[in-house]
Amino acid sequence: MAKMQGDRSVEFLAAGGVALALLELGDATGADEWLGRAAAAAAASPTPLRARQLETWRGALRAAQGDSAGMREHLERAVKMATDNGRPAARCEALARLALTAATLGAAMDDVDLLELAERSATEAMQINTTLPGHPPWGAQSTAALVVVALARGDAEGAAALGGQIVQYVQEADREDLDLEILLPAARAIFAAGPPEAQALVRGFLRLLLSRIVAGTVDDEMRVKWLRGPVGKQLAELVGPMDEPMAAVAEAADPAAPTPSLDDVDRKLLHLLTHGSTNREMASELRLDEAAVSQRLARLLASIGASSRAQATSFAFRGIGM
Repeated sequence: MAKMQGDRSVEFLAAGGVALALLELGDATGADEWLGRAAAAAAASPTPLRARQLETWRGALRAAQGDSAGMREHLERAVKMATDNGRPAARCEALARLALTAATLGAAMDDVDLLELAERSATEAMQINTTLPGHPPWGAQSTAALVVVALARGDAEGAAALGGQIVQYVQEADREDLDLEILLPAARAIFAAGPPEAQALVRGFLRLLLSRIVAGTVDDEMRVKWLRGPVGKQLAELVGPMDEPMAAVAEAADPAAPTPSLDDVDRKLLHLLTHGSTNREMASELRLDEAAVSQRLARLLASIGASSRAQATSFAFRGIGM
């Protein structure tokens, strides 16, 4: 619609937003296609901000593809553009993005040079961040980069201390954004070496967060894709395995209702829901036909007071480990 109306700004942001969403779902090919549309919109109506944003998005795509050289080229170009424009906030943002992306890819590829780049970029971004007003997220992004670097180097205690700083930032900033890119590294570090009370606090928060995301995703197919994508899979793994969740599930559905009596198959269905399994995959796992799975799911949802698969999955995540 923006393209038809000639609104290049909205066209550019819409195309870039779709590309980022596809990256979160693990679809790098689709993201590349939509970045091409964003680039076309930027070329039709160029601005320094769009040029820098496009480089940032391209860097994220290259990182998702495992292309460390391409990632570094695009994100370092974004840093240079921000520097040339003489805007400290823009440079801080670009450096923080470079730091976190380089740290994540460096840890995955065991690349010492990338980890050192992440450390340098994060340190500079944090210095600039202290001069900026408000609660910009770039300091926390830089701290998350240092968390990833510390974990990659085997410094679990140092990573946990930095993770605690991120948790404190999230509490103080009270941002509406989910900030998963900084929360996931922080949680991983705290689970590795943080005190038990901090681990319990973070795990409880992640459970509620995951429950909220799942409940708010109405489209079953999209929910499955997200749970199996790079971000959703990490979050579900950090929350932990299901362990006797039924009492908490029932209480979440209706605190006044008696706990439903569910058998092992029902419990397994709930477990498979939290993994984003389709009816066909559930049928294969349980050695039932799809019709039988559909019927059992319908009864299961009714018994726990859930009106949809999304709500049932949300309840199951809330009940994990309780």
